[in-house]
Amino acid sequence: MISSEDARMIINKWNQESLPVRCDVLIDGGIRFSLVGTVNLLTDQGFGIRASDERNWILLPFMGVHYYEYGDSRMAKPEVKEFIAETYEALLTFTTGFAIISIGELKESATRN
Repeated sequence: MISSEDARMIINKWNQESLPVRCDVLIDGGIRFSLVGTVNLLTDQGFGIRASDERNWILLPFMGVHYYEYGDSRMAKPEVKEFIAETYEALLTFTTGFAIISIGELKESATRN
């Protein structure tokens, strides 16, 4: 677990460096969606990710977050370790009362078609 301040520093780095990220959201009830893009908005209230197609976006508030976790492939479960290692530099995961949200900084090789 990391502090909310550390999580904001990670998000700020992604924002400042325009690094490609993938955001996966799993909402209670089984609703799931993902978005690949860059962090393009960061305020005290939350942050936004604009999709690579520049038409889609998501806003994620900081309010209501229970905790943050941050790690890399070395910390992943064995069944997903290889995928994580090939796809992400690092992952930031946070939970709210109704969703689990993972944001991963994509490796350059994972952004190529």
